[in-house]
Amino acid sequence: MSRAQKGETERLVAEQQKTDATQLQGVNQAMHALTNDARAEHAHRMQEYNAVVTDEQAVIAAQVARQTAESQKGHEAAISKIRKEHEEEMAKLRRMDSQREGENNRTQEQKDDALELLRSQSLKVDALAETVSRMKLRKPKHRKNESEPKFQP
Repeated sequence: MSRAQKGETERLVAEQQKTDATQLQGVNQAMHALTNDARAEHAHRMQEYNAVVTDEQAVIAAQVARQTAESQKGHEAAISKIRKEHEEEMAKLRRMDSQREGENNRTQEQKDDALELLRSQSLKVDALAETVSRMKLRKPKHRKNESEPKFQP
């Protein structure tokens, strides 16, 4: 190979290297642009995804809050119903207690009245028996008009 050919070959190689470097630089710039575009697209999609997820979380939170409130109302209603039934039962038991106490008091009063009546009658019987025994012990007085005494033992 001659010097001219060698120079020509070196010039062609240098030109080829320069073309390759330019192409490589263009490819690198294109890759860089595509990478930046992909990153931007990815960031945009992530923002959209985050917005959707945030919206879904808000919807779910609202549903949970509504269900919790409904459940709480249901629990409160059940507790209120049970409390009302309990109060009604307690009032009923208090009425029954006072009625029974009244009956016990009346029964005790009746017993006391019966005992008092019995004692009174016993005293009357005792007084009557005493009167009768005195009358038997007493000597009868004869009256002028009567031939027989009124009381005979």
